Amino acid sequence: MKKSETWKTNNRKIWANAGEKGLNITKDELHDIVEGLTGKDSIGELTIKEQQTVIKDLYRRQGKTYYYPRTSYQSNKMTQDEYIMKLTRQLGWITEENKIDMKRLNGFIKKRINIQVDHLKWLNTRQKSKVIEGLKSMVKRKVT
Repeated sequence: MKKSETWKTNNRKIWANAGEKGLNITKDELHDIVEGLTGKDSIGELTIKEQQTVIKDLYRRQGKTYYYPRTSYQSNKMTQDEYIMKLTRQLGWITEENKIDMKRLNGFIKKRINIQVDHLKWLNTRQKSKVIEGLKSMVKRKVT
């Protein structure tokens, strides 16, 4: 069974925070902490969520704050770009080859949203949110 990169990275964080540069605790002490937090005695059996619980506790013991990576929370959600593409398809902005009409989308961004960029990929998160809200209102008007 292949372990994910997130799982491997979290495993490294656990050992790094428990080792010489972190809390400087022994392997047995670390296993006691893991068992107390998760009920499992092996670090290799932990899920990603359990690993994050252990990492958070190790950070807390060092007086640091641990911030969870955003990707772990948004792994099942659509990206802004994907959502924009979905809305443009709902509006029927597709070419004869059944691809998104990027010329029309870019024109919408420039004229309606008033953002002067040449392509969707140059927008930041806030600007993409404005585009999404504009497209959603157009889809709503089209449906009603």
